[in-house]
Amino acid sequence: MRWYGKLLGGAAAAFVLTACAEDGAQTGAEDVLGPSAPAFNVVPTGYIDVYKFGPEGTYAFEATTPAGTSTFSLAAGSRTTVWTMKDPTAPLATVTVTELLEPGMQVDSIVVVVYTDAVQTSKQLLVGTNTATVTDLSNLTDVAFKFYNSMTPRGGTQGCTPGYWKQPHHFDSWVGYAPSDSFDAVFGVNYGGTLLGGLNAKGGGVHALARHAVAALLSSSTNRVDYAASPSQVIAAVQAAFAAGDFKTMKNQFERWNEMGCPLN
Repeated sequence: MRWYGKLLGGAAAAFVLTACAEDGAQTGAEDVLGPSAPAFNVVPTGYIDVYKFGPEGTYAFEATTPAGTSTFSLAAGSRTTVWTMKDPTAPLATVTVTELLEPGMQVDSIVVVVYTDAVQTSKQLLVGTNTATVTDLSNLTDVAFKFYNSMTPRGGTQGCTPGYWKQPHHFDSWVGYAPSDSFDAVFGVNYGGTLLGGLNAKGGGVHALARHAVAALLSSSTNRVDYAASPSQVIAAVQAAFAAGDFKTMKNQFERWNEMGCPLN
């Protein structure tokens, strides 16, 4: 929710309360009030934003809002506002955003973050779909749709487990990465330790994801394993899981792929 204030004397001043720091501030001028109008009128406005993360390029989207259905484009690393709601008396709204995929592309995941009255009220990680819908929206609601993309995955009939990759006598099977590489530098998240440390992590939750994420990355990085994802897909999926705070969904997916059978000796 972003609050817009209006001042007398022909000057409009915008006071912005961003729902999420990464949204960045956007300001907009309201109609100038006449001399008989109240000196200060604060109006909460709900914003629906779409973010794009993926390989360099421009991506096509479709958004369905109470204003109708429209298409738009987003460059990787950018965002846009697809709808705003200012009327507190309007019926609760539904917004759906769909990425229109080009050949060779897929949506790895979608993170949907909802803020109500400037407080985060939900965060959801979606996989296996290129569309997301949020309902019951009002002028007090902000939504961030975050789309993570990569190339269509390769075959997907093999994979090697964390137990395989963490063995010192299998370090010669690592391609493009080393056991001492920083987990955070490789995946672009805040976890800590090395790739080998991730493979040796104990426990569930984020630690279980770390084990299987490293195994997935290493399985996808060698042409000797017919893995179900590319390295960029694995990294994007890990970033999406950390962004959503949902470690179990992607851990389970990686675990299924990692246990499909390892062709390495």
